[in-house]
Amino acid sequence: MYIDTHAHLTIDEPRFPNRGEYPDLQDVLDRAKKARVFAIINPSFDYESSLSVSCLSDDVDFVYGAIGIHPHDADNLTDEILRKFKKIAKENKKIVAIGETGLDYFKCKVAPYVQQESFKRHMDLALELNLPVIVHCREAHNDIIKIMSEKKYEEIKCVFHCFAGAKELLAFAINKGFYISYTGNITFKKADLLRESVKNTPLNRLMIETDSPYLAPEPFRGQRNEPAFVAYVAKAIGALIERTEEEVAAVTTDNAKLFFGIQ
Repeated sequence: MYIDTHAHLTIDEPRFPNRGEYPDLQDVLDRAKKARVFAIINPSFDYESSLSVSCLSDDVDFVYGAIGIHPHDADNLTDEILRKFKKIAKENKKIVAIGETGLDYFKCKVAPYVQQESFKRHMDLALELNLPVIVHCREAHNDIIKIMSEKKYEEIKCVFHCFAGAKELLAFAINKGFYISYTGNITFKKADLLRESVKNTPLNRLMIETDSPYLAPEPFRGQRNEPAFVAYVAKAIGALIERTEEEVAAVTTDNAKLFFGIQ
């Protein structure tokens, strides 16, 4: 069985023909079950989506939530939203993480200092609630490392979702005992650096995800992604590290259960 540690099931994405919170969501969930997906972590990207995330986790037994504001929307974070996040997390025990949050310097209109402040406030919230953090990092690993090296954050559990392959960040994450999560882009033709990163990731720090609806693995590249495709990520990792798909599924499921506190 598998745990998809990052799938946006409550997102309005115009690039795909079936848009708006997966209009065929029940079919998507049924296919995930059929593909032996044990659990799905559904992160928010702004306050409005956090409400949908919380509701869906209430409605579907194997869907769990994470709440936070994506770096692209970091300028929208307010004290009031943080108070609301805290309330949601305290009232819904299926909110298992803070995120996604982090830094994204790739064509992002939000100033780096605004993103950094938002990230720190998310980390502070995680400390207060004793929840792990789902970290987004794109072309910002130096600043991510600087913030996450602060002494007050040393006890927080973190996972770098959709890991992009930066050697310095991988070394930092492994040294700190953080987790690394890979998605379908490891199957892409030009992803040699990323595949090398997979080979250098300790098994006890490895997770898998789809990042649905994005980054569908081969042979579905360019299509809408969904949690059932997480098996293709496990298979690709297995081929890279000379393990069976079943072995990768087992170890990544155990890691995700431990990280998110899922039984």
